[in-house]
Amino acid sequence: MMYEEAALNKSKFSDVQFDNSVDFLCNMNLSDGVSDSAHYQGKVYGFCSKFCKADFVRNPDKYVKNLKIENISPASEK
Repeated sequence: MMYEEAALNKSKFSDVQFDNSVDFLCNMNLSDGVSDSAHYQGKVYGFCSKFCKADFVRNPDKYVKNLKIENISPASEK
């Protein structure tokens, strides 16, 4: 059901540049559609559903921290 909601709203957020490429909770690719978004610390994050957004809003630091860890490349580590 979450994926269907996102797919129906695919064009709704087509001009938004998100700081994540995958929904934090369910791991759905945002390229498949976005149903909701949240602003946090000057960035915009996309979600497939209001349910996934609600989980992020309860503890955004948990997800943003994981996103930063995943985006560190071995070349940038010293």
